[in-house]
Amino acid sequence: MKKIIAAVLALTLIVSIFVMDVYVHKDYRLDKKTGVLTVSGLLDERLVACYNKNEYVKSIVAAEGCELPENCIQLFYDVTSKIPNLESIDLSKADTSKVKNACNMFASNEDLKTLILTGMDTSNITNMCGMFRDCRLLEELDLSSFDTSNVTTMSGMFENCSNIEKLDLSGFNTANVIYMSDMFSGCEKLEKVDLSSFDTSKVESMDNMFSDCRRLQVVDLSSFGTKKNVSVEEMFAFCNVLETIYVNSSWKTPKKNDRIFINCFKLVGGEGTRFNQNDQDYLYAKVDNGADDPGYFTLKE
Repeated sequence: MKKIIAAVLALTLIVSIFVMDVYVHKDYRLDKKTGVLTVSGLLDERLVACYNKNEYVKSIVAAEGCELPENCIQLFYDVTSKIPNLESIDLSKADTSKVKNACNMFASNEDLKTLILTGMDTSNITNMCGMFRDCRLLEELDLSSFDTSNVTTMSGMFENCSNIEKLDLSGFNTANVIYMSDMFSGCEKLEKVDLSSFDTSKVESMDNMFSDCRRLQVVDLSSFGTKKNVSVEEMFAFCNVLETIYVNSSWKTPKKNDRIFINCFKLVGGEGTRFNQNDQDYLYAKVDNGADDPGYFTLKE
């Protein structure tokens, strides 16, 4: 008799859940009317597996008490193709203090429109490689709370974020970063990026850092410090409307690199030296001091 009563109660609970259009599962709660999937426990790869091909989910929201694991490599990788109607992820209330690796964390989400990371604790993260790569529909990112003091890799971090027009990274501490290759590559609509706090004294690679930033007219690298052997292959390649690159007096001419300024047809140095496709790029990756010592950079005092 007790078994029958228990079965009836369980069936009643299931029916009531579906009548309310709310699906409940331990750490996850999906409101089918609003499409909001609320996560209150550990947010890991099981989330995507649990809601794979679920057409009701429109947004993922971390509730107070939600925790992210130490390893967040590809945590949300290509999730918009697996959860077909997902457009928004909000981690503003999540506890991310344990995260150390965020490589490709949100990468390849071409249909993701909103990503809320305000208040995110990134103080222990060392790897942000490809973190937002191929998030093509994102129009803005508020990363003002990011603590990047322990990050060593930012390669491809914003690569192919082709819908973003402005990035304010003035709060970034890059003193320990070694790799910045492809960091903004393919940001076709990027018009302004604030790099005023960047310390690049340890950076070894800036290859393709701004390549295919086709709306960028001015790049201010006056906070950058460079090694003599830094690699800058195709650093500004195909920046078709780029006119001015500011650097400080400590900028060092890098080792021999090719195609640094390819197709930068509008680029002019501070003393009037104009881009010439036939020039040997690495010889002009320096401050322009006029006809006797030409370059493509403009000195910013």
